Amino acid sequence: MEEVYFNLIKSIPAPILFCDQNGEVAAISDTLSSITGKFFEKEINLKNLFPNWDLQKASHFFANLGGREVQVVYSPFIENNSLKGGFFYFSFLEHTEKTFSAVQKERSDILNFIVRGLAHDFRNFLFAVQGYLELAQIAYDEERQKKYLLKAKLALSRAKEFAENLMTDNPNQKFDLYETLQEVFESILDNKNIKWTLYIPENVWPPKIDKIHLIQIFINLVKNSLEAMPTGGYLILEVENVYLTYKKRELNPGPYLRFTLIDSGIGIKPSDLPLVFIPYFSSKDKVRGLGLAMVKYIVKSHGGEINIESEPGEGTKIEIFLPAAQENSYFKQSDINNKKSPELNVYVIPKKHILLLEDEPEIGSFLKETLEFMGYKVTWKKNPDQALNIYKEFLTKKETFDFVISDYHLPKMNGLEFLVEIKNLNPKAKILITTGERDKKLEKTLKEAGALKVLVKPFSIKELAEALSNT
Repeated sequence: MEEVYFNLIKSIPAPILFCDQNGEVAAISDTLSSITGKFFEKEINLKNLFPNWDLQKASHFFANLGGREVQVVYSPFIENNSLKGGFFYFSFLEHTEKTFSAVQKERSDILNFIVRGLAHDFRNFLFAVQGYLELAQIAYDEERQKKYLLKAKLALSRAKEFAENLMTDNPNQKFDLYETLQEVFESILDNKNIKWTLYIPENVWPPKIDKIHLIQIFINLVKNSLEAMPTGGYLILEVENVYLTYKKRELNPGPYLRFTLIDSGIGIKPSDLPLVFIPYFSSKDKVRGLGLAMVKYIVKSHGGEINIESEPGEGTKIEIFLPAAQENSYFKQSDINNKKSPELNVYVIPKKHILLLEDEPEIGSFLKETLEFMGYKVTWKKNPDQALNIYKEFLTKKETFDFVISDYHLPKMNGLEFLVEIKNLNPKAKILITTGERDKKLEKTLKEAGALKVLVKPFSIKELAEALSNT
């Protein structure tokens, strides 16, 4: 048997055996050796091992290898009308169980991630409903009471719509692309020695894929990158609109989103690169989930394409094309009325000035009204850059905010990073962080970084008032 074929069979990432035209073992894959040990290195007569096997006919049967139950698929290898030998593929029961376990774990990870996201969204809805009902309860005139009850009803309607969407199989349902990808990156890379950046312009087109499948793609990709950077590194994701005017490989002309993911990891060997999409392939000696094979399947089934470039020691670049709907904007707009409400001087004399950073329009609108109702002057910003700019602007005028209230989940940076930025500008800044997740470890980290208080949604107006009065 030629050495090149022997080495090829040896390197196949599957339990494969090749026999010659006499029915003798000619080559076995390393994967099969790792499962059976030295079983096939002994002088084994395959005809005695498989009594009903016919060298010249394709067959499928069960057998026993050293006390291990195995399913066997045999295919003869014929070249120029001459029998050269045949291939055996072995499916081991315990290996199948490990594979099933890996798939179940992957599904469980994705489900847990989705459930955490849903819990966060529902907390926001509850927070808005509870807050507006509290405002209605303490409002001292009927007009304001009706206004707050209407806003509570609108927030409740959004919660109902959200729940109905969960029960509807709608691949074209809109979702916030930046927020979704940010949550994936944060959930996997939080407290890891990885610097990561998302470049997603506001005018990106909506991809023709449902939120769950998009999450599944990037959970696998980000986890792979993390494994490739055991001592730390960087991970960059860039998303851009691309319109193909010609057929490119398997992509038809039309609008696409191009996702480019770059890591500074250990890279992939040239010999391994063609194999990375094979299910359960790993250059490491361990059972893994579907990984890139699942990613490729999802991308292809949605009419897209995935390509990988990598060199050992030079990191990895993954490029994904997904069909898109050509629209002006893909970012959600709130249906809540955001008109400025009258300032009600109730509790605070003189007025103190609060910088509020909250990207969710509904929550920001409610917090602004609540704080104004309590007697505070409020400047509300929806992204960290705007908030930092106005804070710097105030400092140049030798003015400052009495308090800063920021959500933890933000576009471009999280609440901890924003807190650090403010503290660098003004070490005496009084900062409160709000979050939809009850995480004691995160709360401790935020307080150690200088947060005066961490409020977990949904919190009451009384809790907010006490947090501000006790600082």
